[in-house]
Amino acid sequence: MAHILRFIRPLTWLLLFSGSTLQLSAQNAGWEQSYGTSAPETCTQTLRQPDGSYLLIGESGSYAARRLYLLLTTAHGRQLWERHVAIPGLSGFVLRKATQNNAGDLLLALYTEGIEGQTNYLVQTSATGVTRWMRTFPPTADLRWAQDLAPSPNGGFIVGMNSLTGAALLYLAADGTQLRQQPINASLATDRTWIEKIFPVPGGMLLSVRTGIQSAGPQAKLVFYSYEGTRGPETTLPNVDPAYGLVPLGGNDYLALGQKVHRFTLGQNTVQWTSQLSAEQGIFMARYGVLTPTGSCLLYGSSILGSHVARLHLLLLDVTTGLLQEPSSSGNQAVVTLCAGLHLGLGGLFAEPGTGAYVVTGSRESGAETEEVFMRGGSLADLAAPVPATMQAWPNPAADADELHVQGSVAASGPLALYDTQGRQVKSWPAASTGAARLSLRGVPAGVYTLAGTDGKGRPARIRIFKR
Repeated sequence: MAHILRFIRPLTWLLLFSGSTLQLSAQNAGWEQSYGTSAPETCTQTLRQPDGSYLLIGESGSYAARRLYLLLTTAHGRQLWERHVAIPGLSGFVLRKATQNNAGDLLLALYTEGIEGQTNYLVQTSATGVTRWMRTFPPTADLRWAQDLAPSPNGGFIVGMNSLTGAALLYLAADGTQLRQQPINASLATDRTWIEKIFPVPGGMLLSVRTGIQSAGPQAKLVFYSYEGTRGPETTLPNVDPAYGLVPLGGNDYLALGQKVHRFTLGQNTVQWTSQLSAEQGIFMARYGVLTPTGSCLLYGSSILGSHVARLHLLLLDVTTGLLQEPSSSGNQAVVTLCAGLHLGLGGLFAEPGTGAYVVTGSRESGAETEEVFMRGGSLADLAAPVPATMQAWPNPAADADELHVQGSVAASGPLALYDTQGRQVKSWPAASTGAARLSLRGVPAGVYTLAGTDGKGRPARIRIFKR
């Protein structure tokens, strides 16, 4: 799925909203601003600034007359300035990645397509787009393309470089001077390691790595490296599913986001759980995640329908169980479909834990072959389901011949419903008249389910049920 999206618009994700309101809950009004001109403009990436403002980075114009697009807004979306910047000597480029050092300077990873193949560039600019230096990687270079970028603590940059034969980290000073090059061999099934993402974490970075596409016995890992290059603890991810996003949960616990979502403790090779989520009958690929005030995780990503049409979704995930947050009396939904489209890209998803606010940025179709940049915000509290009440049910696991016993206020307060791991209701029962419910699971396929109801105070209650 990821490769289909990249061919549609390489390494770019588009956030498209249907209507003027993001309907994750009835109370969520939010705000939205759109920007740009009548020319096509996209938002590939967004960088939050130290003062709380946002720098939106993308492309503008046609492919033959491509410009770098820069837009600075306040924390609430008011436009401060906008730039359409020509990159000296380059036309028809595609922006792959951007990062920013502590001085505010940008490093861009760009590429162009030619007869001999893809030529890649590292371009350093000021925050307003003034080019400082450029480095070229021709199709014949040993290290061919910059897959990801990150700032370094000394004010420079770290570049994750890949080639057909391996990977390396380039450590660059702010002026482009190469300080060192560190080959990356993550002890995978073969010695061909590719870097997918660089995630800055306290004390260093987590590298999301995998073997090359053609490797025998492919693997994917998350490996810690200090900024000095010392290798630390690592975790092997199941199902050869590299991480494209990372959500810190505290301590050494994380969510790895990709075609599946894994909860893991760094240094342990057995993940706590793995969830393959679906939305609109397609496999959901998570790219960004933020924690809500109640401890759920808001995920943003996409699914593919057919050969090329993608849909964009927001999902609420229970980080303890890996299950979708089932519908509740507050009006929250487990899966919210935002839109469908061809020109797909995502600027970013951000949260302010202190205020409970979230911001999403991106670009959307605004007419035939035209795209506009937008920013939307709201309250994270409106996205989170209420704190659930306690529920007890037995026997658990349960077999076909068993009756599932549910007692207390949950059984008598309203109907009970059984949901599968994708948030689909598979069975329901009316409220018990005697204060206790006996639920038949006959005919329910073996698997993991969530039994949901409400208690006497109207709070949602749920429990994980194992059907044998």
